[in-house]
Amino acid sequence: MIKVVKNKIIKTKIGKIYKCLDSKSKNFKKFGELYFNHLKKSNKKIDWILHKRSTCIIKVISGKVRFMYKIKSGNIRSIDVNFANNYSIVIPPKTWFRFQSRSPKSIFMNLINNIHNPKETLRSKE
Repeated sequence: MIKVVKNKIIKTKIGKIYKCLDSKSKNFKKFGELYFNHLKKSNKKIDWILHKRSTCIIKVISGKVRFMYKIKSGNIRSIDVNFANNYSIVIPPKTWFRFQSRSPKSIFMNLINNIHNPKETLRSKE
């Protein structure tokens, strides 16, 4: 099941630090790959994605992104995430999910615990 994690905000004299993750976090397994998705707002549906073995830890950097995921009953749930709410989304292996930008442009970071392998990823239109 997807977890929504509220991250710590550290106030400093010159601003704020929005903490995302550290190596002691219970959601951190190991480092595999870190990449950034740049999205434009679109009415097109993005394919459903499932990683067979990889856990994704996602943090929105700018804009607003809706993440949709399927629960065991087949029902679909969603959560809107932006930089200001400072949430990370933890998507475990074998979880179907998709995403859509809710603002003109959005960027999110995805930390996965393995190097990306197309054979490890399934995609579906429905």
